[in-house]
Amino acid sequence: MRFAGTFGLLLVLIFGALFCVWRPYSVPGPMMRDFEAYYAAGATWAAGGDPYSTQIWNVEKTIPGVDAGRLEVLPFLGPPISLPLWAFFARFPFDVATKLWGVLLALAVIVIFAGSFALAGRRMRWSDAPIVVALAAAFSPLSNGFSLGQTAPVATAAMIAALWLLRSGRWPWSGIGSFAALFFKPNVSLALVGMLRSRSGFLSVATASIAFAAGNILLGGGPAGIVRYLQALHAHTLAERWSFIQMTAGSIAFGFGLPGPAAATCGMLVAAAAVGTLGVVVYRTRARELEATALACTAIPFVSPFLHVHDLLILFLPAMLCIHRARGRAWAAGAIGTVLIATDWVAMTQGKIGATYDFLVALVMAIEIIALSPAVRAPLRFVPLVVALLIVPMWFLAPTKGIALWPDGLPHSFTVALNQPIAAVWASEQVAAGLERVDPFGAFARLFSLGGCALVWGALAVTLSKRGELPARGDVPLEVAAKVRPVRGQRRVRVATEIDG
Repeated sequence: MRFAGTFGLLLVLIFGALFCVWRPYSVPGPMMRDFEAYYAAGATWAAGGDPYSTQIWNVEKTIPGVDAGRLEVLPFLGPPISLPLWAFFARFPFDVATKLWGVLLALAVIVIFAGSFALAGRRMRWSDAPIVVALAAAFSPLSNGFSLGQTAPVATAAMIAALWLLRSGRWPWSGIGSFAALFFKPNVSLALVGMLRSRSGFLSVATASIAFAAGNILLGGGPAGIVRYLQALHAHTLAERWSFIQMTAGSIAFGFGLPGPAAATCGMLVAAAAVGTLGVVVYRTRARELEATALACTAIPFVSPFLHVHDLLILFLPAMLCIHRARGRAWAAGAIGTVLIATDWVAMTQGKIGATYDFLVALVMAIEIIALSPAVRAPLRFVPLVVALLIVPMWFLAPTKGIALWPDGLPHSFTVALNQPIAAVWASEQVAAGLERVDPFGAFARLFSLGGCALVWGALAVTLSKRGELPARGDVPLEVAAKVRPVRGQRRVRVATEIDG
């Protein structure tokens, strides 16, 4: 299995070198394009301007790499409480600020892997280094979020840290982790509701929520300012709800050709069904805070009205729980779902090279999952490879020429009046860039992401229903329980060396 991990890393290095020259699609502009909005919002707020308006364009157009000859303003949607942090980064030149933010993102990646492995019951070893590096490169929500400079990796790391601290009996510190998750990505951090399953978890989330609300009221200009902020969020959601890069059920339904009202109804029905199903599963399985939070992570893609590829990073924790703890058909379903989530299905619409990229991602992810699962017997262990095989016929259906994304699709001299809400400007940009489109193939491709979430969700639910609870950290899979021998004078158990693979 170590050979599989090393082989997967070798594939990543080879393909990475090739795609540095020949990429599936590229986004013009500055490095860490989404960080541009955070940086500009911080600078605008520090100068006394409104970061939730088109005033941020005055800063964005000065950033190296931005095409100031056309209007390509990128809105800021972070909570008011985060503005002092972005103002701090804005004190540095943009290239320096991106490097500082990159360090924080790198630390977040370490926490995501170390925390997910620990919560899943696997102690990381130096021999896991090739697997971890290959997974980090191949898991598209992570690589996508890192390259864009998104807050999703930091918020996910904070959520995982909060869970780890909670299970270690350090609930005051877990409250800080919960606060950090809300601070960076409130919509994704809704998964924290799973922590309410215990008293200490309830205290952590409650104190974090109170501090988060108080800070936003203080920095947002009082209750009226918070109302304006929520209205801006709602307007932005409406402006982008049919965007081609959205992974929501409503956007996918629109891509299949459903009219706007019908697509919106479809999205609401899916969200309602997901909330109801989540409640039933958590209640019937008596899931504790870790398992309930993991289940909530798998439900968010069906509930959130605003979801991009990088937001699927919250599925990494439940995916690792499936890989390390599920067995039999549940493991197979979770493994396939993990590969589907890891694949960037928007890239499938970017021409044959995008489909090739997806094939390589699915292949590397499947190999690394095989390396992480020595206790799973063949041929079941090789089931994750089916996703790569699925992509082969889709390669022939993929468009020859990629669909232009924002800001590629904007006309060279595109401009609109700036004396209107920024959500209206952003909606005009979406339409001008051609992102509000009916595209059955693109909708079909994006549907695989939600399918992966459903498979991981189902695998977790089945595993919980069979065992009553996922094994606690350090517990041993059922298949190898007979090989566990107690150690005299200690409370822990030692697993035979061959079990670790």
